Order: sequence, then structure tokens, then C-alpha cells
Amino acid sequence: MAVQTTSTRSTRTDSREGGRKRYVGFLIRGRLFKRGELIHYLNRLTRRGEPSPWLSYFEGEKGIVRCTNNNRDTIVSILQRANDEKGDILITPLITSGSIKKVKSVLSRYE
Repeated sequence: MAVQTTSTRSTRTDSREGGRKRYVGFLIRGRLFKRGELIHYLNRLTRRGEPSPWLSYFEGEKGIVRCTNNNRDTIVSILQRANDEKGDILITPLITSGSIKKVKSVLSRYE
């Protein structure tokens, strides 16, 4: 008799967003932004056909952008593109996690 095994790993994806949620924590050095200014700045850096970054959390020089596991690399490249456009702004992605709590705990180490 053959034993049927099942994987305990979840294969569920959120079809509305095209994948599992990921949170990218980053630091901004240089110019200080207000929340709305940063949203507009990141949207201007987004090229046609790319997913727009969704700012989930922003305080001072720290922020968290929400994305999916499928478009994480694109979102990180958008954050890094800010460094190329203006020399006075440096955005450094620090951590990617599936938990916003984990990202906030890492960001809390930076003051």
C-alpha cells in the first residue's frame, strides 16, 4: 500500500497582488522628506509598467515599503534609483521580511 504524503508548505498566493506580501525597510540620508513628498518622489522614479511602491510606514529617516515576493527586486531597484538621480539623497534598503514587525524591530536599531 502506497502512503500518500502531503507537503506542509503553503502554496497559497494572494491573486489580487500576485504573491505573498513583503516589507522592505530602508533608511534615507540627506534631505528630509514629509510623507507625501516621499510618496510623490518614489512615484516619479517608477517607470511605465513597473509596480508602484506602497509606503506603509514612514518616520523621519526610516520607512517601510510594501510589495510582493514577485516584485521585490523591482521595488528595491526603484529605491536605489533615487541614489542615481540626485547626489544629495541616499536611500539604503536594509531588510526584506514577510513581517512588518520584524522590519520595524530592525529599523529601531538605527537612530
